[in-house]
Amino acid sequence: MERVKPIVRSSALPRQFGVAVVYCASVALLGRFSMSHWIVLTGLHLGALLLVDYRYWPALFVGDVAWLGYLSITSYAQFGALWALVNLIPPIAWYAPLVLMFREHWGLDPARGSTNMPALVVCAAAVSGIATMITIGQMQVAPLPSGSLLHYEEIIPRLLLGNLLGVLTVTPVLLVWQQGLAGSGWRWGAWIRQCMDSRLAIEATFAVAPFIGALCWVGDRHGELRDVVQLAMFLPVVVLAMRRGWRGAAVGGLVASSGIMFLMLAHDDTVVLQTEAMMVVAMAAMLVIGARITYLDTRAEREQSAMRTALAQTQRQVVEDDAELRALARALEEFRESFQGVLHHMLGRSGGATKTGGAVGGSLRGSHLTASPNAAVDPLHPSMLAEWGLPGVLGKDALARLLQDAGVDYAWDLRGPVKLLRQGTHLALYRVVLEALTDACSRRDVAAVRIRIRCGAQRRSWAVAVVDIQCDPERAARVDWGQLLPRLHLRASGLGRRAIDHQAALFEGAVRERPTQRGRRVTVGLLQSESQLSDEPGDYPTRLRRA
Repeated sequence: MERVKPIVRSSALPRQFGVAVVYCASVALLGRFSMSHWIVLTGLHLGALLLVDYRYWPALFVGDVAWLGYLSITSYAQFGALWALVNLIPPIAWYAPLVLMFREHWGLDPARGSTNMPALVVCAAAVSGIATMITIGQMQVAPLPSGSLLHYEEIIPRLLLGNLLGVLTVTPVLLVWQQGLAGSGWRWGAWIRQCMDSRLAIEATFAVAPFIGALCWVGDRHGELRDVVQLAMFLPVVVLAMRRGWRGAAVGGLVASSGIMFLMLAHDDTVVLQTEAMMVVAMAAMLVIGARITYLDTRAEREQSAMRTALAQTQRQVVEDDAELRALARALEEFRESFQGVLHHMLGRSGGATKTGGAVGGSLRGSHLTASPNAAVDPLHPSMLAEWGLPGVLGKDALARLLQDAGVDYAWDLRGPVKLLRQGTHLALYRVVLEALTDACSRRDVAAVRIRIRCGAQRRSWAVAVVDIQCDPERAARVDWGQLLPRLHLRASGLGRRAIDHQAALFEGAVRERPTQRGRRVTVGLLQSESQLSDEPGDYPTRLRRA
C-alpha cells in the first residue's frame, strides 16, 4: 500500500494541471465577450463550480488566479498596486461555499444527474449579488480620475443585471453540454454525431439562428424598430422552451441574448437597464417553465416505455399461448389416431373386422382424410405460420385456395423486408386479414378481395395491412357460401371489428375503415415493440418443433 500512494498522487497532478490550464484558457477567451451589461464570466464561474468534481476545485482557483495575475500585471500602472493585489483574490473562491451548499442540500448537482432549475435561478441571483459586491469593492481601491464620482444608483443595478444575465445565459448552456457529453459516454465523436442528430441542434442552427440574424439586420438598419426587434427576439426562446423544455430555453436564450447584445453595441442604448431586466425575467421564467415541461415529457416517456414493455410481454405471451395450443392440438390428433388404431384392432379380433370393422375403419379413415385438408389451410397452424411465414399462408396453398375454390376472386401483394417482423407480428397481421375477410364475407356480397401488406423499419419496424373488399351482388350469388363461411367462422374469433381493434392496440397501431367505389377498405397499421421481451423471428418455429 505504501508504494501505491506516490503513483496515485503523481497521476493526479497532471489532471489538476490540465483542469487549471483549460479553465484559465476558457476565462481568457470568454472574458473578451464580457461587458458591463452582459458579464458572461460569472456564468462560466458558476458553471465550472457546478460541473467540476470537488477534488478539482483547487485547480479552478489556480487557473483563475493565473488569469487574474496577468490582468494585475498588465493593469498595474493604471490602477495601482493595491488594486492589483485585491484583484488577485479569485471571485470563484467567494462563490464556492454557496455553490457547495446548493449542490449538497438543495438538489443542484448536475454532475450527479440532479438539475433543479428553480434552485439554479436562486443560486444565479445569489452569485450575481456576490459578484456585484466584489466589483464594487474593487472600485473602492481603484484610483478614479479627478473630478469623477461613482453613481451607485446606476452602477449597482447595471452590474447586478449584467451578472445575472451572464449567468442565466452561459450556465444553462454548460449544463446542456455536460448532459449531452455524459449521454454519449464522454466521447467527443459520439457527442458530435449526437448533436447532428439532435432536433434541438437542428432547430437552433437552421431556424432560430437565421431568424435572430435577420432581426439583427433589421434592428441595425432601422433604429426606430430596435425596441420591437429586441422583443421579437424572445419568441424563439418561448418556442424552444415549449418544444424542448429547459434545454431549448437555454440554447434559445444564448442565441437571443447574443443578438440583443449586438444591437446594444451598435447603438448607444439609453434603455439598457429596462431591456436587461426584461431579458432576465424572460430567461428565468422560460428556464423554470421549461424544466416543468421537461419533467412532464420525461414522465410521459417513462409511462410509454412501461406501456411498451407491457405490450411486448403480452405479445410474447400471445405467441407462447398459441404455441401451447398448437402442441395440445397435435397431441389430441395423435391420441385420436392411436384410438382409431386400437379400436380397429379390437374390432378385428372380435371377428367383425371384415364387415363392421372395415366399415368403421373406413369411416374413421374418411374422417381423417377430410380433416387433413382443413388442417392444411388452418391460418394458425404451426406448419403454416412457423415454417412458411406470411407469403406461404397468403399464397396459393392456403388462403388463396380457400377463397378461389369457393368462387371469390383473390389477389395479394407483400412488399418490404418481412424478415424484420417477428413471428408475433406475422400472427397479428394474418389474424387481422382473417377477421376482416370473415366480417366482410358474412354479408354474402363479396366478389373479390385484394390484400396489400407493406412493412419497413425506421426507428421501429412497422407493418401496414390493407384489405380491399369489392362487392358485386351478381358475382357474389355464384359464390359457394355454404362451403366458405363455415370454414372462415371456424378460424375467426367472431368478434369482427373488435378483434381487429384489439390486435392493433396490442401493437400500438390504428384501424381505419372507409367506403370505396366498389366496396370498402380496411387499413391496419402495426408497430413492432423494441423490447427484447418479444419473440425473435426464429424463436417461434423452434418452440413449436420442440413442442
